[in-house]
Amino acid sequence: MILTFAGTPDIVRLISSASGDLEVGADWVDWTPSSFTPGRTNTLITTAATTTIVGGPASDQREVKSILIANRHASTSMGVIVEHFDGTSAVNVWAGTLLAGESVWYDGKRWYPYSASGLPKTLETRDTGELANTSVAQQTGFASDTYLIGSAIPVPINLQAKSMYKCQFNVVKTAAGTATPIINIRFGTAGTTGDTSRGTLTFSAQTAAVDEGVFEIDCIFRVVGASGVLQSLAQLFHRLSITGLGTGVSEPEIATSGAFNTAVAASIIGVSVNGGTSAAWTVETVRAQLINLA
Repeated sequence: MILTFAGTPDIVRLISSASGDLEVGADWVDWTPSSFTPGRTNTLITTAATTTIVGGPASDQREVKSILIANRHASTSMGVIVEHFDGTSAVNVWAGTLLAGESVWYDGKRWYPYSASGLPKTLETRDTGELANTSVAQQTGFASDTYLIGSAIPVPINLQAKSMYKCQFNVVKTAAGTATPIINIRFGTAGTTGDTSRGTLTFSAQTAAVDEGVFEIDCIFRVVGASGVLQSLAQLFHRLSITGLGTGVSEPEIATSGAFNTAVAASIIGVSVNGGTSAAWTVETVRAQLINLA
């Protein structure tokens, strides 16, 4: 989409979802019948706010040549909505979630997201296809509900029915902890345990034995939009037959959500895990996918 301003009321504005450190750089040119004037605007956004990142031209026309939006915060994810506003109506031109260190660049025609390492991400969040995430470090604990690092994936604004979210993670359990493990499939804009659970999967009680296993989660968006429905299935595979992480070698659990809005801008789907009181779990590997089927 080419961003062209017809007059002073036209602007580009950014809606940020949380406090953080968003650096925004925009380049533009103004046209008159007799002149061509380049310009640029740099903006630092540190709060949840609606901020003008490209103002309107003094006269005639302005064309936005590029916009760079970078999340420079060390740990906080940021939901971002970019709008073209003409003084009356707003058009959403890009929406997504920038994890810590990630950025998105507009080249005058399209939007291109980049990872925290500066590499192009597989898909721009409007595209149909596959998005993925993974962990890069060990996680320990899980005696209380804990958001699983590496499970969060931004939800495309063109999410389709039959699209699938998958997450797989391993667990090594000590002899401590005998509670029932609970997995929640969370959907919201925070990417934390504060997001609403759209599927609660409760397994059988653990026993006081050392064990290791793998949880595999498969979710399907049966319906999308204002009354979306998510179907979730999870299975636990572990080494011990009737002790340790559970009372069976393979334990399936299923959950169906109530109706909820899957089209909220900058939404994230992810997993939280509660191993229960005294649980001392170690998770080495997390792998997540969102496959958006057109």
